[in-house]
Amino acid sequence: MLDNCSSTNFISERLRSKLQLPVSYTGSTVTGINNTLLSKSNQSCNVTIKSMTGDFELELSCRVLPHIKDLLPMSYIDIKNLQIPSHIQLCDPTFNIPSVIDMLVGAEVFWEVLGTNKIDLGKRQPKLYDSKLGWLISGSVLNNNQNNHILCHASELLDTDIDKQLTRFWELDSVSPVHNFTPEERICEEHFNKTTTRTDDGRFVVTMPLKESPEILGDSYEMAKCRFLSLEKRLKHDHEFRQNYNAFMNEYLELGHMSCTARESSDSGVECFLAHFGVVRENSLTTKLRVVFDASAPTKSGVSLNGIQRVGPTIQDDLISILLRYRQHKYVISGDIEKMYRQMLIAPEQRCLQQILWRFNPTDRLECYSLNTVTYGTASAAFLACRCLKQLGLEASDSVIQQSIVHDFYVDDYLSGSTNIDDAIQLGKGVIDTLKSGQLNLRKLRSNNVEILQALQGHIQTNNCSQNSAKDNLNIQNLSISVPSKTLGLNWQCDTDTLFFTINLKTCNNVTKRHVLSSIAQVFDPIGLVGPCVLEAKILLQKLWQEPCSWDQEIPPTLKAQWGKFETTLPFLNEIRVPRWVLGDSSEEIELNIFTDASEAAYGACAYMRTKDSTGTVTNPVPEEKINTLQRYRRVEQLRLHFWNRFKVEYVSQLQQKTKWFSSHDQLVEGALVIIKEKGVPPLMWLLGRIVKLYMGKDGIARVADIKTKRGIIKRAFNNICPLPTSM
Repeated sequence: MLDNCSSTNFISERLRSKLQLPVSYTGSTVTGINNTLLSKSNQSCNVTIKSMTGDFELELSCRVLPHIKDLLPMSYIDIKNLQIPSHIQLCDPTFNIPSVIDMLVGAEVFWEVLGTNKIDLGKRQPKLYDSKLGWLISGSVLNNNQNNHILCHASELLDTDIDKQLTRFWELDSVSPVHNFTPEERICEEHFNKTTTRTDDGRFVVTMPLKESPEILGDSYEMAKCRFLSLEKRLKHDHEFRQNYNAFMNEYLELGHMSCTARESSDSGVECFLAHFGVVRENSLTTKLRVVFDASAPTKSGVSLNGIQRVGPTIQDDLISILLRYRQHKYVISGDIEKMYRQMLIAPEQRCLQQILWRFNPTDRLECYSLNTVTYGTASAAFLACRCLKQLGLEASDSVIQQSIVHDFYVDDYLSGSTNIDDAIQLGKGVIDTLKSGQLNLRKLRSNNVEILQALQGHIQTNNCSQNSAKDNLNIQNLSISVPSKTLGLNWQCDTDTLFFTINLKTCNNVTKRHVLSSIAQVFDPIGLVGPCVLEAKILLQKLWQEPCSWDQEIPPTLKAQWGKFETTLPFLNEIRVPRWVLGDSSEEIELNIFTDASEAAYGACAYMRTKDSTGTVTNPVPEEKINTLQRYRRVEQLRLHFWNRFKVEYVSQLQQKTKWFSSHDQLVEGALVIIKEKGVPPLMWLLGRIVKLYMGKDGIARVADIKTKRGIIKRAFNNICPLPTSM
């Protein structure tokens, strides 16, 4: 089907499998009319189409969907009354017979294949259009069998990978405002308080907050099966990927996070199967591959599991606030919670909504498994996991530990500290014990002090806080302070207590928008340590967006030259080392020095922390630029001229007294007869007119009017209007 309202091309999984087309993995969301979420596409493939009536052929890149359209047209169309010329060749000779749509070709191809010839079959009849694929037929047709079902095939593809990179890149400078819960967010909070329970060992049992009944979900088994068989083909050809995938699922099974179940596992008969796929993380110290479950895939009814869930509010502090506090502690501790989402159980009655299909070998029987814990990929997962973590903090008896758990976690990453070693050790022990009461294990602990690490290691060994204590202790020993770590996206050298960047660019001859964005996205700088560099990148991106080039099209030569110069200097950021701690010992006086500047291209600010101890020693002085007398004179003159120009425009001009009357005893009204005063014209030649419209000011008083004259309607202020007396 050709669709000139679709921004991309689609192919059904059925046709792709039939043609055995290789796929590449992407993340995209398909939306339709009224921004309705239609589907999620994680795969794409290339396919070649060829005309049945000529030599035209074209290679297309298509997004893979579970299905596109079951039947089109909706019912059989009688074509006896259609006077289709016999000499033309239709692109689809059986267009009148309802058939499954397995491929949708978008607007870019539509206008390329469309010709200029057209045949009108008559009033209330379709039209024929010439194309490189054959004659197309489109329009209305009288059909006694047609129903009231309205179809709209408009679609828009949102590249979620690129969209996330852009969103993160442009929103790093913003700080999330403190806001009250919306009504829906309050419902989620109340739902958590009413339905959440604890097991005997302290583990949380939660229920997903649903806004609609799961009975509206359609069949999802066939979709999940089709997606799994496609995944299995990749597993078959990629040995390392299959090995890691099997290991992940085997661990899931051994830990009791999923259970093999029969198909009829729900008393109500409601079930939902989730497709799954693997995400490789080469930089991870523990899990190289994570399996993500796709709860956004629509079921047969068009509704997905995520579509009936409430997302819940954000209840943790924003990233910038946590990192700024992190730079104020002399001694710091970092770590993350092991498998945080999977430590909270889902209520048994809802596990039928979290089923998957899996087998370890292609020769085995395809089994159904239910996921027993909070599942990564569901809409409410982040809220449920973070809310359980916050609950542990609220239940802590020590106020310092309570504040640390509530405010120093960013999802599952922990970042906190104290002013001295003893307090830092007590804080770390308290947080570990409090989390363990809810069966949460804080692991991969790091610190800028060896004594703190050794104390926390001994605490774990003594109390046997972890089910896999030997493994976790080994992690602590190996993660010495001499080994760099990554903390909330920032690279941290523990022994020198400095922050740094690691940028590894891949050279590319064909520079495209996609390449530029992926390279710039490596500069993750949430607290603005290299703001001037990021600013240059943002200005370059703005120029790119003004150029009419697609994501994979080479950028113009001028911008390519600018990018080449920027790209060669970007790796120099790897040499920068920024002290993490911004305060000094025994600080009695703290100054915050802020410098701001703006231009036509951008504006920015820079803040320096300056501390002074009891002896008057300054620990973090503001760096002074060395300039000679001539440079200083020129700078002073520049500032003087800049000040005077602004002074004239913004202040002196306001000193002029502008007279303005605020009331009128004889207010003019519509229909009044007036004479219009004109400068340089004798009074006897002034125009006579009648007011047809008044313009009210903000104070409700009219000062301007439209006047109808022999020359037409003109607009004048009241001080140029002389009213004529209408009575003696």
